[in-house]
Amino acid sequence: MTRGKPHLFGVLSAGAVLIGVLVAGCGDERVGETSAKADATPWRPSPQPSLLSGAPPQSGPLPSSPLLTASGSAVPEQTGLASGTPVPQPPEPVIGPVLRITSDERVALPLDPYMSSMEELKVLALAQQAQAVACMRALGFTRWVDGTVRNWDEHSFLESDFYEYLDPEKVRAEGYPRRKFDPELMTRIRTAPKRAATADEMGAFSGYAERTESGKTVPPGGCDGQARAKVYGDMRLPVDARSLSADSETRARTDSRVRAAVAGWRACVARDGLDYSDPFLLAEHARQPSGDGPASDEEKRVAGIDATCQNDVNLTGIYKTVQIAIQKIQVEENRDKLIESRAIFAQRVEAARALLK
Repeated sequence: MTRGKPHLFGVLSAGAVLIGVLVAGCGDERVGETSAKADATPWRPSPQPSLLSGAPPQSGPLPSSPLLTASGSAVPEQTGLASGTPVPQPPEPVIGPVLRITSDERVALPLDPYMSSMEELKVLALAQQAQAVACMRALGFTRWVDGTVRNWDEHSFLESDFYEYLDPEKVRAEGYPRRKFDPELMTRIRTAPKRAATADEMGAFSGYAERTESGKTVPPGGCDGQARAKVYGDMRLPVDARSLSADSETRARTDSRVRAAVAGWRACVARDGLDYSDPFLLAEHARQPSGDGPASDEEKRVAGIDATCQNDVNLTGIYKTVQIAIQKIQVEENRDKLIESRAIFAQRVEAARALLK
């Protein structure tokens, strides 16, 4: 006997909740510059990993996960988007002197004190996975081990942003910065079983079966749902700092002053025969052939042109300046809620750590 078969939603990565639409434009606003340094974490597309295993299940749908923000809170429905009604956008922020980025040292952002760390997000994910394993084994699935099915991948706990500083000389010699994956997670992926989960196992894990083939009762929501409830409980955050941060990235990227810088960058790279609407699209295309391996000569050539043009228009400096202005407003409007949310989230992380002991 089966319950209603759920739809599969990807769990949004920690890097962003929403990905903005690129708007190419130009303007002529001129602003002063001041000295600062910024982060050069390599950009990556925000993954939406489904539940992953060494091999696909033999039959039956994959289990569902609710659409979550990076901190584990549910993403509210965007009714304006669903209905086709335009969602009103806040006005562009007033900014002060523009940062001049000259290093890959990270620039502090106003939301930083309230943000969950990637390590904390990993703890929650691994605690949920461990609880699901315990549940499955209690139902008699002795072949089910840690990693038989997981709802994260190696990209899930990487910080990223749209525009980050590139050193022209360094990328000309080495290519674009490579992603630095968590060694523990990579070990878990390498040692995960490669067998396919059976339909009986997946029914119990996801909860679309009420009983296992051996007759044992499956908990509502399956072992995955039960594990999620144990780890997250009924956590309701007044506001999610990572959701606000993702919004600041999207708004900064579509800000007219940033679009003007992108237009300048686009004209600059075009002089070397590169026709791209945005730097991250160029970077992803250039490093695609080599992935996370050593950069090709062509990638190094393109990366050098890209970085030089970004620096010429101070793209990262303008982008970070706008992002900081947006986040200052977000903090001012949500300070008490951010403090409360941070405390709630920290409690859940500590509880998750206890489950892993």
